[in-house]
Amino acid sequence: MSAASGLGWCACALVLMTFCCERACCLRSFAVAANLAFIGDGWLADIPPVMTLHLLLLPINLVRLVQALQGVPRWGERSTAPDAGTPPQRRSDPMPRAVPDNPRHGR
Repeated sequence: MSAASGLGWCACALVLMTFCCERACCLRSFAVAANLAFIGDGWLADIPPVMTLHLLLLPINLVRLVQALQGVPRWGERSTAPDAGTPPQRRSDPMPRAVPDNPRHGR
């Protein structure tokens, strides 16, 4: 087995491990390792599309790993920040209505 082939199989195993992770930190750690392995495999085996894809994915996974380590919530999740319980500010002026409220309309 060549070094490129071995590195490719290692990268495949790392990607498989990402699907077994329950926590974001674990998943992103395996994803970063898989990106590095696929970059090496793409370079050794001279497969530019594989290398390019993982060169693009690596910074994304690194940013997401740092966010997971810092406890930054994903979209739709509650923050763990101290002001997380503070309700959002309400607008002082209500949104204009399409039909003005009129007591004669029986509403």
